[in-house]
Amino acid sequence: MWPRWLRMGSGLWVALDSAKNRNFNFFWVLTILFLGPLLLPLYIAFRPPLKGERKSRCFLWNLLTASEKVFSGFFVMAAISASMKNFLLKNKGEHPNVTSKRKAATLFGLLTISFFLLVEKIFFFSVRKHVEKNILKF
Repeated sequence: MWPRWLRMGSGLWVALDSAKNRNFNFFWVLTILFLGPLLLPLYIAFRPPLKGERKSRCFLWNLLTASEKVFSGFFVMAAISASMKNFLLKNKGEHPNVTSKRKAATLFGLLTISFFLLVEKIFFFSVRKHVEKNILKF
C-alpha cells in the first residue's frame, strides 16, 4: 500500500501536469490517487508531449524511459527517508557505540546507493542516446 502523502502528491502532480497540457484528464488523476504512483510511467507515456519534449512514436520506449525516471526518483526518496529515520532514531538505553555504528552504516549505505544510482543514470543515458540516434532515428 502506498502512503497517502505519496498518492496525493502524485495525483496533484498529474492534475497540474495535465492542466499544463491544456487537457485536464480526471481519469488519470483518479487512477493515480486510487491505484498509486506505480502507474505514473504509464501516464507519462500516454500523455501528449510538452513543448520542447521529445517523444518517440514507440510506446514501449516512452514507457521504459518514463519508468526509469519515476522509479529512480522513488528510489532516491526511499533512501533519503530511511537514512533520516536511522539518523534521527533514538533508542533509550542504547549504547553510544551502537548509535555511532548505525549512523556510520547508514552513511555508507547512502554513499553506496548514490554511487550505484549515478552508474545507472550514466548507463541509461548512453543506452538512450544510442537507441534514439541509431534505432529510433530522432
